[in-house]
Formats: sequence, C-alpha cells, structure tokens
Amino acid sequence: MNNVYIFLDYSNTTNELINNGELNKNLFDMFFNSIIELENICKIQTKLIITTGNNQASAEKILLNLDKGFSEKKRRDILEGIAFEYGGYFLTKEKKVFQLCFSRNNDSDTKNIISLSKEYGCSPINGYKSVLSFEMQNPTQNHINFIKNVKKVAKNSKLVEFNDKYGCGIDIVPKEFSKANFVENFLKDKTLFDFIIVGGDGEEDLNMLNTSYKNKTYFVGFENCKANGENIFLSNKDNIGGISDALLKLSNSLITQ
Repeated sequence: MNNVYIFLDYSNTTNELINNGELNKNLFDMFFNSIIELENICKIQTKLIITTGNNQASAEKILLNLDKGFSEKKRRDILEGIAFEYGGYFLTKEKKVFQLCFSRNNDSDTKNIISLSKEYGCSPINGYKSVLSFEMQNPTQNHINFIKNVKKVAKNSKLVEFNDKYGCGIDIVPKEFSKANFVENFLKDKTLFDFIIVGGDGEEDLNMLNTSYKNKTYFVGFENCKANGENIFLSNKDNIGGISDALLKLSNSLITQ
C-alpha cells in the first residue's frame, strides 16, 4: 500500500482543530473521518504534514494536540509532523527538528531590519530561528512607516503582511522559505507515493501546486481561493469544516477514476 502525503495550512485552514490550547474533538472527528474515507476509497496510507508560519514553540503545541487526537484514534501513523517558519524547518512527532529550506545570506537583512525596527519602536517577537515577526494589533503611523521602509532594506527577504481575526502584523521571511520549496525538499527522497494533496486558503498554499510533482498533486481549499482545474476541490464552508468537505469531494471524484 503506497503513501499519499497531505500538506495542509494551519492558520484559517485547520487551526479550529485546536481551541484555547485544547483539541476540539468534534471537529477532529469530522477531519479524521474525511481522511479515513480517502484511505478506504483509494486503498492508500495517508501521511499528514501541517504547514505554518509560526515559530517552533507554537508548532510544538499544535503538534502535541494533533498527536493526541490521532493517538486516541489509534492512527498515530497518519501524522508526520509540522513545517514551521514558512516551511524553513520541519518538526517531527518525535520532536526532531530539520531545516529543509536554506537561506543564502540573510545576515545583512537582519542587521538592517533590526536597526530600522529600533528607529520606529517596533520589537520582533522572540522564538523565531530565521523569520523576523512583528505583531501590530493597533498599527500606529510608526508601524506604517516601518513597513514602508523595511521593504527598501530587506533585499534577500520577502514580506508577509497579515491582518485577520487572529492578529495583525508582518513577517519578514528569507526568500528561499516557502511551502512549495518545503514540499519539494520533503519529498525528494520519498519514492513510494501515489499522489499528494496540498491545501489552504491563500496564494502561498496554491503555490504548493507548482512543484516537480504537479502532475500528481491535488489542491483542497475554499472558494475564496479563486482557483479552478480538474485537480482543485473547493468548499463554500470555512476552516476545518471546509477542508473536510473538500477532502470528501476529492474522495468522491476518485471513486469514478
């Protein structure tokens, strides 16, 4: 029985599985059942990897809860681990950390950005290995000026701005760090897999379609992704309900193949 790897975004996609630091068992049951149906239809073994821009400490908490859920279902084998800091690093369920995306040289960027942040009174969040993360719940003019000017000095980095119900701020990420690069690097020594599934709510997630495995990749996500194609399955629901729904749509399509 061959493997199928599933790479799913966390924020706005699967984060409702965990509520106030605890696993939401009802939503987890829905999600788990959608994975099991896919396994039964395709006669495959699924391997789940969550992807997030969060730091290692946050990734460890997410992984601990998910590991508990799959262990209680006696299917701990499904969960592989979590990619954190935009796919730069991978944390296994055995708590081993691997760097899978490497930055060419971000030292000069870091020095310039830290200097600029002090000038505008912005402090990066501690606990990141390679990403500089600035939280701005109530952005001031200084914050706006900092973001404007940091774009001029971050030559080897990309800026990820976020503003949703979970927070507001900016992450400054090495250009080489991406979910697509993570998928590419993670799979390069894997040989026995039938296809892969990637999913999420944004452009960075859709970019996981653009790897050397694109001919055997399916995307699951939400209608606001504004994507279409025979390998794309979208739901009008949101978060984990939507991902579970999209996985079931993919499973039903594979019945006829």
